[in-house]
Amino acid sequence: MPTVPFSVITPVGPGNPPTPPDLPAGTQWRITSFAVLNAHDSAGYVGIFLIGGGGPIQGPFIPIRPYETKQLVFPEPFVMTATTTGQSLGEMHAVEAAPEDQPAIIVVGSYVTP
Repeated sequence: MPTVPFSVITPVGPGNPPTPPDLPAGTQWRITSFAVLNAHDSAGYVGIFLIGGGGPIQGPFIPIRPYETKQLVFPEPFVMTATTTGQSLGEMHAVEAAPEDQPAIIVVGSYVTP
């Protein structure tokens, strides 16, 4: 199958997936860049996962301080492979802030189905 590029700004998750929700097991998610903007006065962390059936598959995490922006750029893509049909990209964050003050997350990459 062809490589399908994507870029996503939060929120990412089951209600807002960057791809079709029915991708098959074996789909490779190739993350090339992951950035976080924390516009709040609380520290925490942000991570990306594959979520859905089969349990979450953990990807990279970024610890953040108040009012900090960080970016990870991977020289070779960070690859996560779906173990079941329907797994999609999701995010998790732990920052003590109101929902409207949560960090902005940007994920850039591509996916390839088997």
